Amino acid sequence: MTTYEDDDFYRPPFPTVAGLMYPARSKLTVRGFTLAMTPAENYWRQIISASQGERETCLLALAMPSLWNLFDQPKPVSFVDENGRQRTHRFDYLAEFKNGHKVAIAVKPAERVERLNFKKTLKAIKRDLPFGFADTVALVTERERNKVEVRNAELLNFFRRCPDQDADSVIGELIDEPPTRSRSMNWFRNLARVPEPSAPCFVRFTRVSSVQTRVSTSP
Repeated sequence: MTTYEDDDFYRPPFPTVAGLMYPARSKLTVRGFTLAMTPAENYWRQIISASQGERETCLLALAMPSLWNLFDQPKPVSFVDENGRQRTHRFDYLAEFKNGHKVAIAVKPAERVERLNFKKTLKAIKRDLPFGFADTVALVTERERNKVEVRNAELLNFFRRCPDQDADSVIGELIDEPPTRSRSMNWFRNLARVPEPSAPCFVRFTRVSSVQTRVSTSP
C-alpha cells in the first residue's frame, strides 16, 4: 500500500519565510523564487530574491557544504548612523552554518556600494547588531560572484531535486579507484573531485575572521 512517505505525489514547495514581500509589479525590483531544501529542513521551500544578484548569491550559499539553513529577508535590525540618527536595515539573507555561526548577507551592486558609501553604513549596522541575530556581516557585489561557480551552483541545486543514490554510489566508487592512464577517466575523476567554489564570497561566508576584516575596513 502506498504511503505518504514513499509515494510520488506532487507536493508544492512551502512558501517563503521572508519578512518582506515585494509587490508583484514594480519598476524597481524583479522578484523571483529559488526552490531549496536546506540540511535543516526536510522539505522544499521558496527563497525570495529581488534581483539577479540576490538569486546568484542565494545559489552560491546553497551550494556550500557547510551551510545549515538560509533565511531570506530576515527581520530588520536597528542601528545608529554616523549622524546619530536611528535607522533600520533589512539584510537580504541570513545564513546559518553547521558550526553554529550566523552571517547576515547584504547584496548590492558595486556602483551603489561606492556611491552610497555603504561600507561605512555596514560598519555601523554591524556594531549595533542585536545579540543572537548574527555573528558577523558580509557584503556581496558582482565582483565576488564568479559566473562559472554561479552556473555550477545552479546545476547543483537543480540536480538535488531528483536525488539518485545509485548514481552517487557509482561516482563514489569511480573516485576511489586507483589512478589509470586513461585521459578520459582522469578527466572524469578530476571533474568529480571539483572542490567547493573558492570565490571571495565563499571566503566571506566561511571564514568569519576574514569577513570581519573585509567589512570593517573603510574604502
